[in-house]
Amino acid sequence: MRPLAFFPSTFLLILVTLVACAPYPSPAGRPPGPTYAAEVHIDFFYDALGPYGAWVQLSPHGWVWLPRDVGPYWRPYTDGHWRYTTYGWTWVSDWTWGWAPFHYGRWLHHAHHGWVWIPGRTWGPAWVAWRHGDGWYGWAPLPPGVQWRAGVGLDLHGQDLHGGIRSQDWVFVPERRLLEPRLRSYIAPLERHGELLRNTRDTTRYREEARSVVERGVDVNGLEKALKRPVPKAPVEDVAKPRVERPGERPKAELGAPVKVYRPQVKPDPPRSDPKQVKPQPRKIEPQPRKVEPKPRKIKPPPAKKGKGG
Repeated sequence: MRPLAFFPSTFLLILVTLVACAPYPSPAGRPPGPTYAAEVHIDFFYDALGPYGAWVQLSPHGWVWLPRDVGPYWRPYTDGHWRYTTYGWTWVSDWTWGWAPFHYGRWLHHAHHGWVWIPGRTWGPAWVAWRHGDGWYGWAPLPPGVQWRAGVGLDLHGQDLHGGIRSQDWVFVPERRLLEPRLRSYIAPLERHGELLRNTRDTTRYREEARSVVERGVDVNGLEKALKRPVPKAPVEDVAKPRVERPGERPKAELGAPVKVYRPQVKPDPPRSDPKQVKPQPRKIEPQPRKVEPKPRKIKPPPAKKGKGG
């Protein structure tokens, strides 16, 4: 019977051990630690984005990517919508290739090439500067000189954040339209940018929470007052590969539905190849049926019959 006398203390020791080894729950409102679909080198972007654009070498940035089929007046962060997620304000792009250029690296407007994307290693829900005021929200791509440093946050390298962003790079929408699934329909014309920049203030705010980049550029409480309804927080669901392109398909925009993201961890190693040595994968485009209008058939009237004796 002696071993039974030690049973309560033994059981208590086992219970304490199990509790100590259990994962510590994340505080309420904080995102979970990052989970990545895979580990890749930075030149992984060369092959992944090759079918959707061209790579050119641009000093001092190295290889940069030019998107195809975006139009001469296109700007980044215009085709898609915003979702409030566990990582803050997350951009959900309508472009199939949007998983990379809107969540890694930086955009730059070049005088000759137009908008080009500079690859980067750190995933973020979006990399933009924010402005708010007078019933408007505005955002623009962060300039290349602004870097993210783990444990520090955004490093401006001594420069003025908004001084590195051109007036025409901003995208402004009315406050009550920020959560629209098709934001392009509500973007203010460029002629109003001077007025909107004067009447809005900088609200750019990035944080590091649970080793993750979190974007807090829009005050949720203020937006809920403007909309007169709550703004649900959507969970982020990691997927093993980017979404497959299908004609006419766009990401779902339900505010409470999970946001699916593909975010491989990019290793710090230098590129092992250049884009010209990577064979691009052919882009599959389903042929659209060609409509052929039927041509009216000309029918000649029968020749008139000659009368007898005529």
